[in-house]
Amino acid sequence: TKAVDEINRIKVFGVPLIETIIREESPDGIPYIIDILSNFILKHGIDVAGIFRVAGSTAEIKVLKEAFDAGERNPKILKLEEKNLFSVCDAFKLFFRSLPEPMLGYSLYDPMLKIMRDTEMPDDARVTKIQEALLNWTPPFALKVLKYLMKFLSEISKHSEENKMTTNNIAIVFGPTLLWAEHNTLESAMDMPYVNGAVKV
Repeated sequence: TKAVDEINRIKVFGVPLIETIIREESPDGIPYIIDILSNFILKHGIDVAGIFRVAGSTAEIKVLKEAFDAGERNPKILKLEEKNLFSVCDAFKLFFRSLPEPMLGYSLYDPMLKIMRDTEMPDDARVTKIQEALLNWTPPFALKVLKYLMKFLSEISKHSEENKMTTNNIAIVFGPTLLWAEHNTLESAMDMPYVNGAVKV
């Protein structure tokens, strides 16, 4: 029906990242949901122990998801201050995990694993190789979002003494959120430490 088509047209969860970016026409190319939730977390939760690791309320996450999928962008109407902070963090992660394919793309998975599996590679060379792989395999629109996300997570990690989100914990939480194998297998599950390691770098 026309109503269903309209709802699907403005959805942000489960929609290819490029579609959301093109539709929203945000000046900086960052989806509004990422901008709104990240700024709220920085303002209200940067010193809170357990952010991104303690589970939020399933009901609140559902409410936030439905609001953003309905096109809501007004923080006052979203009533984020009334929500459990952990629910807001979970909604943030859910956006990335709901993408039809990882933000960094399936094509980056194998090159990244190859770099991380090379135990003889010096750390500085590994960083360079990862940067080259990102530039070679990740679309520019996703790199822009990645840059924004890394800046946000860097701010979070600066307060790790309070919030316990060390770079290692950030990698464990966001590694599987940003990059995963096209086909889930036992082998891909065993590869996850390499993926987390790449995000940490």
